[in-house]
Amino acid sequence: QTDGTAPLSPTASGSTRHMGFIEVVKDVKTRPAIIAVVGIMITQQFCGINSIIMYSVSLLADLLPVSSAKLTIIISAVNLGMTIACAPLPDRLGRKRCLLVSIVGQGSSSLALALSIVFGAKVLSAIAVLAFVAFFAVGLGPVPFIMASELVGQEAVGATQSWCLAANYIATFIVAQFFPIINTALNKAFGGAGWVYFLFAGLAGLGALFVGARVPETKGKKDADEVWGRTRRLD
Repeated sequence: QTDGTAPLSPTASGSTRHMGFIEVVKDVKTRPAIIAVVGIMITQQFCGINSIIMYSVSLLADLLPVSSAKLTIIISAVNLGMTIACAPLPDRLGRKRCLLVSIVGQGSSSLALALSIVFGAKVLSAIAVLAFVAFFAVGLGPVPFIMASELVGQEAVGATQSWCLAANYIATFIVAQFFPIINTALNKAFGGAGWVYFLFAGLAGLGALFVGARVPETKGKKDADEVWGRTRRLD
């Protein structure tokens, strides 16, 4: 071996052994995939989806005091409906393109939500929240879990999915714990409400740059070697 990776020896049954949780990080062939899936999962949460889902009532209580509870139900319905409607898109448009559309859409929705809250545009606030959830279903919702099994070979799928879930849980915890604190701090610092969504818009921009630079397209690729450009298909 000249690439720094250890050969995968067959087991007694003849099947390829599975790589471990730490092993996939040490291996130079699978490390880029781990970086990609962890980065995507962090982007998924740091774009602010759970701040919308978990705090939608308190977020919009002052803006739409009569219909905030109904709006929460609508948010869940939009999320479900768009997830079903957008299910074919990754196979038609490509995984990476869906991710970028999703991230840019969520970032734009965050910006619109921030501006609408700052300037008191109640209708725009509701539209921005619904658009945010819809764009989440386009890519950042389903695609990360799809790519976790497509960026590596079969021997590393289990460990890669474990990294994917671990990153998701940790990022979700961070947002759930610190969103209220940061939201309150920014509102006190700048006066009024909604300033935290400027932060989410900025994080979405960083996420789009990361996906553009570090996440390859997997649509139509035969295996992980072709995904990462280590081999080319001859047919």
